[in-house]
Amino acid sequence: MRGWEVRTRCYLHVVLWAVLAVSNPTFAAPLNLTLDQVTDISAMNFGGVGGLTYDPILGQLWISDAAGDGSSPTPGNTNKVALIDPLTGGVVTDFDASAGNVFRGPDGVALEPATGHLFLFSAFLDITAGVTTAAGVTVRTLTIPLTSKYAGAAFNSLGQLWVADRPNLTTAKDNLFQLDPLTGTATSTVLIKGASFNPNLSGLAFDPVTGNPFAYDTDQQVLLEIDLTTGVVQSETPVGSFFAETNVPGGIAFNDTGDKLYLGSGASTGSPLIASELIVLNRFSGVAIPIPGAIWLMSGALAGLAAYRRKP
Repeated sequence: MRGWEVRTRCYLHVVLWAVLAVSNPTFAAPLNLTLDQVTDISAMNFGGVGGLTYDPILGQLWISDAAGDGSSPTPGNTNKVALIDPLTGGVVTDFDASAGNVFRGPDGVALEPATGHLFLFSAFLDITAGVTTAAGVTVRTLTIPLTSKYAGAAFNSLGQLWVADRPNLTTAKDNLFQLDPLTGTATSTVLIKGASFNPNLSGLAFDPVTGNPFAYDTDQQVLLEIDLTTGVVQSETPVGSFFAETNVPGGIAFNDTGDKLYLGSGASTGSPLIASELIVLNRFSGVAIPIPGAIWLMSGALAGLAAYRRKP
């Protein structure tokens, strides 16, 4: 094969890849993850991990019992929010979420960086959400619409509070809501669309590297990267293979630099036995090229192809 033909074929492959990248809304590469460790947190007696949020000052994780129902202490219904060492699973401190008027869950836990306050949400149609100090002292209570089920919560780098809303009907689409942290009123709504399946979310976190939100799907055990402006899913990262137990996953958190990812899981194996685990993953830089770069690459490839075709 002549040299110009080889070069032409290479350019054609580049052009084809770029065209597919521009036309595919989920063209971004999945997260590049490897397993660091699995930490057994069954001693916490949680029925299921609800929310995870990382404290960058302490280098520790806040974690909640998603199965809590206020009837404490019952195996799997502790209603606890705890600060733990993410490597050992050791509990630093904990408190009962009912102190913040959250009696079922909490399923979503968000740490407000500016104040150090914890925002606690339930996915069981509770009409209140609690804002507490790290010691569990109530700061205020937020009123939540009766139709909303906030299964994940997180603050982004702009200090905005976002929640993942999981409707009652599994056929309904999930949303991201931006909430006023003082009142709980929704100020923005983003409909999640473009996923390869209908999401059933159980966690939310913002990536410190890209600033994009990642939502954690319970049924498929997949992380969805979402465009916060359009709601379009940008990438899908399967994580089910990292879990040692076949449990209900819940909770997602990045560390402050984004090179660590934490996932939680837990389910009752028959009262009073509870199996829960915290997955610690290493995250490496991906190879995805942003859309503008893909367009630039495509135009350059086309120009190069035309130049070679003009040669005798």
